[in-house]
Amino acid sequence: MLTIWICIHLLSCSTDDENDFSFGDAVVNNSSEREFNQLTFILDIKNISDEFICMERIDSVRLQVNGNPWGVFSSEPIENEGRIDFEKDNISWSVSPVNYLVIAPYMKKKTHIETAGDAIEYLNGVLELQPGDYICEITEIKLKDKLGDWIKIRPFVFQNFTVRENTVSSYLGDISVRWK
Repeated sequence: MLTIWICIHLLSCSTDDENDFSFGDAVVNNSSEREFNQLTFILDIKNISDEFICMERIDSVRLQVNGNPWGVFSSEPIENEGRIDFEKDNISWSVSPVNYLVIAPYMKKKTHIETAGDAIEYLNGVLELQPGDYICEITEIKLKDKLGDWIKIRPFVFQNFTVRENTVSSYLGDISVRWK
């Protein structure tokens, strides 16, 4: 089965270097009938006055699980009409909570595979999550202000989660990031 997977993967490899990650690679769990492959959580970003960033979506949320790259994701879009209370530093803010849904399927870092050694290195890099407890870290958030300039936030927020036998995803709960 593994040999077939390697052959299929070798045939489907791309030389496109634009994206560092690719979807569709499940997290390996040899003891389970189903492979765990998705994290989901609600994210809000607020300042020290408890005012919330209010925009259509968060452009980029970079995650790690137990120190290993999980992927980079954007939030699901939201309707923010009527929620904006004021603008400051080219960013819209709300005094009411603004929550963003982030659905984060595992994304294996792309690797160009040409040799059997490349394939072995690729397989050794696949994240293996057995049932148990893990830590998810938000290492970076990127969003664009009203002028189109990128804002980078490095929150280093940690959230624990549990992989249960025969589950494919885990809900991390509500995660709040303080900025400014």
